[in-house]
Amino acid sequence: MSTVLEIATAGSRAVLVATFLAAAAAKLVTRDQFGETLSGIGVTNSPRLRNTLSWMVPLIEFAIAALLVIGWYLRIVAVIAGVVSLTFALFTLWATRHRPMVSCRCFGPLTSSAFSMRGVLRNIGLIALASILALEAHRFAGSMDASAAQTTLVFAAFVLLGLVIAQTASSLERLSNTEVPQ
Repeated sequence: MSTVLEIATAGSRAVLVATFLAAAAAKLVTRDQFGETLSGIGVTNSPRLRNTLSWMVPLIEFAIAALLVIGWYLRIVAVIAGVVSLTFALFTLWATRHRPMVSCRCFGPLTSSAFSMRGVLRNIGLIALASILALEAHRFAGSMDASAAQTTLVFAAFVLLGLVIAQTASSLERLSNTEVPQ
């Protein structure tokens, strides 16, 4: 049973890292579109606040992903990831009911469909994964004692992966705006 919990906990951590990293990178690459989504669901019509939020949300997502990789205060970060996912689930649920034609763009150009119950369910899944990680974070106690060199190397690889995801999102955005010759 212990092995199953270890695998579930490690898998939860990996999925949360990948999800928050992909969402952050994609939003940063297409900040203007994410800002349009914020306006479309009625979060703000203020250009200044929209600009601030279009920076803050992906930077918070990136920070969560980075802290999950590094492993510092893992239980607390897992709880924060769950709260952020709950917030996104509530916004998605509200937008599904009240702004069904607004494009979600939760993952930048990787998803440009309208808000839907699928997004709500995805966030509920992330809440479940964050809960598993918060309850079983003690299984990663070894990551707290990692040497500075190991932590630095892991973080460097993490940043490199983020840049690759951001470039991929940017390329997909350019491709989606390119007209195909007939």
